[in-house]
Amino acid sequence: MLGNRLKACAEYVVGEKACDVGTDHGYLAAELLLSGKCSFAIAADINEKPLESARTTLHRNGLDECSLLVLSDGVKNVDLDGVTDIIIAGMGGELISAILSQKPLGGINLVLQPMTKAPSLRRFLAENGFELLGETAVEESGRLYTVMNAVFTGKKREISELETLVGKLSPLEDTAKQMLLGISEKLKKESDALKASGNMEQSEHRRSLSERIKNYAENGGSIV
Repeated sequence: MLGNRLKACAEYVVGEKACDVGTDHGYLAAELLLSGKCSFAIAADINEKPLESARTTLHRNGLDECSLLVLSDGVKNVDLDGVTDIIIAGMGGELISAILSQKPLGGINLVLQPMTKAPSLRRFLAENGFELLGETAVEESGRLYTVMNAVFTGKKREISELETLVGKLSPLEDTAKQMLLGISEKLKKESDALKASGNMEQSEHRRSLSERIKNYAENGGSIV
């Protein structure tokens, strides 16, 4: 039922009551229940049509009694009492950041899967008191994505640009290594373009980031 992105999200779920934000067809909520990983799941979406699709999925699998559908912009209309995990997948990093700002989320395990702007999300997490516990890189339909696991601790900190680019991706994992090398190559191309336009300072900055990430991907060690 699940593609690689949502499978990786499911692996980070740790509790009995999960809320899938932006549930779309409800596949993740259904899988969490069918697998026995959760005993109750909330499927939330900002639009009626995805909720109807989720309703069909859950009903078809006999999961009406252990699930709840909620029409909600992020978690605004979701009662988080007893919720152990929140999964926000398939959105841009900036939108995920906005949803994380809607309500206090202390004590809840967060599973985040940005389609874009992963560095922006990592910076938001650090600067707003969330700790990034881990990341898993996955390939789906020819593209690479990261799945993040985070919790709110209240400890805010500044992070470097390098940290925003790399996060908790480990070169010991093949897909993560591939992602890191892709980030390095993108930075190299940006550096070349900046050099061609005469912006030598920014070109050198991008080249330095590219080389450090490539070295980390190929040789491991510490990135910071």
